[in-house]
Amino acid sequence: GRGLQHLVHAAAQGVPAELDEHGDGVAVGAQVFESDFHDAPELDATELDGGAGVEPAHGLIEVKHGLAISLEGGGGGGLLVGKELGDAPSVLDELAAASGYAIGVDLGGTNTKLGLVDPTGGIIHRETVKTATLENPRAACESFRDFATDALQAVGLSDDEPVAVGVAVPGILDTRTGLLEYVANLPDWCEFPLRQTLQSIFEGPVAVANDANAAAIAEHSRRQLADESLALLTLGTGIGCGTVIGGRPFNGDHGCGFEVGHVPVDLSPSARMCGCDRPGHVEAYVGAAGVLRTAREVIAERGESSLLNSLCEGGSLSPRRIAAAAERGCEVSLETVHRTARWVGLAVALLCQTLDPTFILLGGAMTFGGRETTTGRRFLEDVIATNTRYSLDSVVHRVVIDFASLGNDAGICGISELARQGAMA
Repeated sequence: GRGLQHLVHAAAQGVPAELDEHGDGVAVGAQVFESDFHDAPELDATELDGGAGVEPAHGLIEVKHGLAISLEGGGGGGLLVGKELGDAPSVLDELAAASGYAIGVDLGGTNTKLGLVDPTGGIIHRETVKTATLENPRAACESFRDFATDALQAVGLSDDEPVAVGVAVPGILDTRTGLLEYVANLPDWCEFPLRQTLQSIFEGPVAVANDANAAAIAEHSRRQLADESLALLTLGTGIGCGTVIGGRPFNGDHGCGFEVGHVPVDLSPSARMCGCDRPGHVEAYVGAAGVLRTAREVIAERGESSLLNSLCEGGSLSPRRIAAAAERGCEVSLETVHRTARWVGLAVALLCQTLDPTFILLGGAMTFGGRETTTGRRFLEDVIATNTRYSLDSVVHRVVIDFASLGNDAGICGISELARQGAMA
């Protein structure tokens, strides 16, 4: 119940805690909380000095990773010192997993990244596999279990170490049921009961989330934004958007919240068709295929670029080659980047006026080198300039627009954090 959730939350902060006599709330220090467990304060143990702490009815019991808990017998139905009662074993497993090691899986369109994350949030063992080898979703989930076993052994831990497991996926995920309704390029994963399958394979807590939301959680945590809001636009083959509102991930009622890639920004009769067969969406202009189409339009207007042609010799036109040519001064490529930035800026303006976040971050492979290149920095400047043109001053002067900082690790870090918390994004 809620009281038990409070206890887990408090214990994870290193604070002695116990359920009240009814098992409804949890006493943390000198206070009792009965509301949603996220409301429990993150007290430091030093704040409980001077007699403010709780005298546990049955003493304290040490749990893995240095956590101490006490469940009262009258209503808690859980633990006495040195003795397990009722549902106590699952409580121990979940508490150890929520505060300890976690497996994070970031299922991508081309590659799937797996990582073992330690209690501090660092990835201590990792592996990358081709997503094409994971066509069978049930078999894929079982392979995640095999990775967990191998990873724990590789870092010197027992393969029965309780771990939380999180899987981040692209596409439409019903976060209430854990059903993966749709994912592009992986037809066998559509209508797949992802959460239920993972729960049948792993004993510890399981979390599932949209990949952009998982990355947003990681970026939000890295910046220690507490209850402030953040949006992360992931720019790649497709366009994703992860949002954290008031410190919590937001998905919408059907898993489609803030699907900015499918917001119409071009209402003209000549609007491009998106991959979803609807016209004028952001993704049709900012996704990888959209950037290539923009480059071809610029070439048609201005003529061929010898520099871009030389970079593409022996290979096809690609966003990476466009970025490289822009960095060397290619006018066609620079104009392509500029036009792409305008469309991204419109998406950012949309987020500013609907979400009003503290941060809007740009991540993914389509940031033209990010802060490491002149082209990337110019791209960001153009995005900000477009947002400034279309957004209200009260928003423009408060929002921070920047590149994401965690790179390819964001998905693993974010989903593993959700798994440790026992949260379902």
